[in-house]
This record gives sequence, structure tokens and C-alpha cells, in this order.
Amino acid sequence: MKLSVGLIGYGYWGPNLARNIQQNSDLALVAICDQNMKRLADATTAYPQVKAIAEPEVLLADPTIQAVVIAVPLRWHYSLAMRAIAAGKHVLIEKPMAETSTQAQELVAAARSTGVVLMVDHTFVLSGAVQRIRQLIDSNELGKPTYYDATRINLGRFQPDTNVVWDLGPHDLSILDYLFDHHDPIHVVATGHCHLNQGIADMAFVTLHYPDNRIAHLRLSWMSPVKIRQTLIAGDRKMAVWNDLEADEKLKIYDTGIHVNSDNAENWQLVLPEYRVGDVWSPRVDRTEPLALLMQHFAKTCRERIPSPLTGEAGVRNIRLLESISAVLQANLNAVQVREQPWVAS
Repeated sequence: MKLSVGLIGYGYWGPNLARNIQQNSDLALVAICDQNMKRLADATTAYPQVKAIAEPEVLLADPTIQAVVIAVPLRWHYSLAMRAIAAGKHVLIEKPMAETSTQAQELVAAARSTGVVLMVDHTFVLSGAVQRIRQLIDSNELGKPTYYDATRINLGRFQPDTNVVWDLGPHDLSILDYLFDHHDPIHVVATGHCHLNQGIADMAFVTLHYPDNRIAHLRLSWMSPVKIRQTLIAGDRKMAVWNDLEADEKLKIYDTGIHVNSDNAENWQLVLPEYRVGDVWSPRVDRTEPLALLMQHFAKTCRERIPSPLTGEAGVRNIRLLESISAVLQANLNAVQVREQPWVAS
């Protein structure tokens, strides 16, 4: 029997979620809720057999709905998710799952107490490319991970109530959490700029230092004339480049690296390494749409309670890191604004 699902929010992301719920053989889209009447009319046109509901309370009170997918602005995530959990419904919520890590922890505690599934839409963790990278790490094909370098830039969409880190950052932070075995960074560096709205960074450069000399760098921007989604994951044996906008060869593995003569290892800083440039190959990756994989995973997790990398706990870690990055970023933005004289190196 299919799991009956209600979707709250039919704005920017809602239509994509509705389509993938509808196409999943284990899910039944039974209701769509949106307080915007035009959006609700669009939903009715697209899915005439589905209930159109204007108020979330009506959807949440429906005893036939077993699970709720929440796709509304961030400021409403916590209240809607908490009410859905209290109603005994499984919840899949857009990232970030709440405005603060405290709210996120409360949602996790409520879901645990009620016995329902709470899952966060960290979609790219389930993508074919990231799953294949994880396999390459687990099999030691890449060797020990050393750094992660991601570019996630485009023109807009500018958000009126949150910065670019909270908008684009959750993607890479969730991937890092998954690939780096949930390790927290030990040091955060962040800077950026506000081109449009003062106090809301629309571009940011984030560097995260992890244990074992691993490092990650994120380039995030709403101010780019082109859209780029490219990530480099380097191991001490091989390196992987993931271009999510590439149609055919999304993932390439480079048998490339450096070698230091072990006799001179103690004087590494005085030694020029030997360079190794080998073959480049593109492994086969699952091309299934990540949202389709997400819906498969959500349905299976609700029915079988399988382990998931998209748990509420993962959402809490994501928000804690967003808070840390934003605090450092805002401090640097403030420092730039109050500086009266250009800085000159002595």
C-alpha cells in the first residue's frame, strides 16, 4: 500500500517535489497546500485528482495523510514541522531544516519522542556522483581525502531574509558531512560581500579546516554571470572532479598526484616533489534524478526505518556549521564597513 503524502508549499521547489512524489510507485500525492491562490490553482491544474488545501492546519488534521513534505520559506519550517510531528506524520523538510540549531534539535527530539521519521532534503548526498565518490573513498581508490574545493555560483536568486551561505552552502556542507564521516571542522574562515542588501552577503568564500590536515573551500555566489557547479575531491592517491552540469561525464577520476622521496621526508619543506600524471577516466554513475532518489529513500525509510544519511541529526550539524560560518562572515563584513582608512601592508 502506498504511503499517502501531503505537500505544503507549491512555490519555487514545490512543483519539482510534487512531480517526484507523483511519479514514485511507493508514494501517493493526496493533497497540496498553499496559501497563495494562484499557486494553488496551478497545482489543481497540474494534479486535478489531488486535494487543494489553502490552510496547513486542514492538511495536518487529515488522518488519511501519513507523511508531509514541507517546501515553504525558512521562517515557517520549524512551526509547520513541529505541528506535523505532533500530528504523528512523517516529515521531509527542505534544507536548512530550521532557522537555528536549537529549533532543529527540538524537532529531532519531538520526532524521536513521537516515533516518526524526520528527514532533511539534503538531496545531493543521494546523487549518483556523490554515492560513487563515497564508494571510491571507501575502497581507497582515491586514498585518504585531503581537500574538497567547490564552486557553486549563479546569478541570483537573491533572498530577502538570508545570505548566500544559508542558501547555497547547505548543499556542500551536507556532502562534506557525508564524505568526511560527520567530523566537525576545527577552524572556520569566511569572508564575502554585500552588493545589494546591506548585511546580507550575496557572495562568500568559506574555508573549513578539519582534523587530519583536511581542508575544504567553498565559493558561493549569487553574483556570477554563469552558473557553475563543480567540485574537486582530492585524495593522496587520485583526484575526482564532479561537474554537476555536465550531461554525460559528470564525474572524472584523475590518476594524478605528487610523490616525495621517503629519504627526504623529514626535510619535506626543502624538497621539490615528483609529479605523477596518469590516466583520466569517467566512471559510470547513476543518472536518476536526485529528487527521485530522495523520494525512493524517504518512502523506504518511513516503511522500513533503514539507516539514513539525511536524518534530523544531520540537519542539526548542517545548521550548527551554517551558524558558525555566518558569525565569522558577519564579523568580517562589519570589520570592513567600519574601517576608515584603506589597509596598507607595512
